[in-house]
Amino acid sequence: METGLHWELFRRVVETRMSDIALVELSSNVSFSFKALYSAAIARANLWIELGVQRKDKMLFRIPNSGEWLVTYLALQKLRAVAVPVDVDTPDPALESLAENVQAHWIWDGFQLRKTGAGIPYETDDVCLIKVTSGSSGIPQVMPFLDVEMLADGQQICRTMGIIPSDINYALIPIGHSYGLGNLLMPLLIQGTSLVCASAVLPHVIAGDILRSRATVFPSVPVVFKALIQAAVEPASLSSLRLLISAGAPLKQELYLAFAETYNRPIHNFYGSSETGGIAYDVDGSATAEGQGVGTLMDGVIAFVDSDRHLVVRSKAVFSVGNITPNEWTLGDLASLSANGMVSLLGRSSDVVKLDGRRISLSEVACAMEQIEGVAEVWVTLLQHKRDFLGAVAATALSPQEISRALQSLLPKWKIPRRICCVPALPKTERGKNQKEKLLQILER
Repeated sequence: METGLHWELFRRVVETRMSDIALVELSSNVSFSFKALYSAAIARANLWIELGVQRKDKMLFRIPNSGEWLVTYLALQKLRAVAVPVDVDTPDPALESLAENVQAHWIWDGFQLRKTGAGIPYETDDVCLIKVTSGSSGIPQVMPFLDVEMLADGQQICRTMGIIPSDINYALIPIGHSYGLGNLLMPLLIQGTSLVCASAVLPHVIAGDILRSRATVFPSVPVVFKALIQAAVEPASLSSLRLLISAGAPLKQELYLAFAETYNRPIHNFYGSSETGGIAYDVDGSATAEGQGVGTLMDGVIAFVDSDRHLVVRSKAVFSVGNITPNEWTLGDLASLSANGMVSLLGRSSDVVKLDGRRISLSEVACAMEQIEGVAEVWVTLLQHKRDFLGAVAATALSPQEISRALQSLLPKWKIPRRICCVPALPKTERGKNQKEKLLQILER
């Protein structure tokens, strides 16, 4: 049986790295060599063939970061089947709904393989993976990726960020998320960069994991870097790290500077999307430190701003199956692009709302509120009641009245949120993004 490109790439790595450690599960202190992963994936593929799994079948799986995650993915690539990774905390009813949405043939939870009645294969042989994201609407977005597109993203990331085979990648972010696929999975498959899977998402545990494993690369999200500072984690525990990467949510200038002062090392901002893979990267940290933008375009990425100020990305990593313009994607982000390729984000097109016949940029209001001393972060939305009005949740010790008074010198009266709620910190997802449902609950109390 013809195997997938990713399997062939990994097979070549195994030929030169046989007994080297490919992955360590720090929670159980179990390690896997490259040869062990390879052999386990072959055995799994053979078992699944006996159970009826075929080429081009889609398999939805719900597995935490582990050797089992990699064995599952590699076995599917050997079979030239399609991997559909989903969040480990996805409940069973949602799992069934997602399987129907992606027209998956199988569901695998690490213990039991179940056949569904919804399986419909893609016409092309080269789809290796489906990304499933909720998107801003909360409705699952299904994006099929060819093996060459995932490979392109991994190569662009390794070249731009300087991730090399001898690095040790600390796998705190989920491997199956778009960020993890590019920064954790592909470097392992294409060049043998090993992984250590985190024990728990707690600052002192993270620090202990890094100290114990001597990890060198740490892709994470802003909320985790902030937690390390707040927990007063000792700088010595992070001494093995040579590269810290932040994505998933904007990296604030204040957080960057506080981390650099505490740990004497930069955080490299990384900007990308599920549809495009990596887009921009702050190579030396200066863009974030000076508040200039999110970074310059990555190696292999071309971008421009259209007449509506949307950022348009062209790259071999952009998905093509079902895309009107293959390898090109217009993002919902509004942006500016300098002559040297520096990307500055100006908000999202969906951030513009109409209130009493006048257009308001929610990003503009949030930025104004974040200029107030003592306000760390803000989320703004349009609340739709008998009469629509703006609502905002601010991470601050200030009172709503104090914020409202301060805004009078920054915004016209009609742009000042009518309802302001103050909390110690905004609720976040594991990817560091704002949890919209919880924020709305705060405003509706």
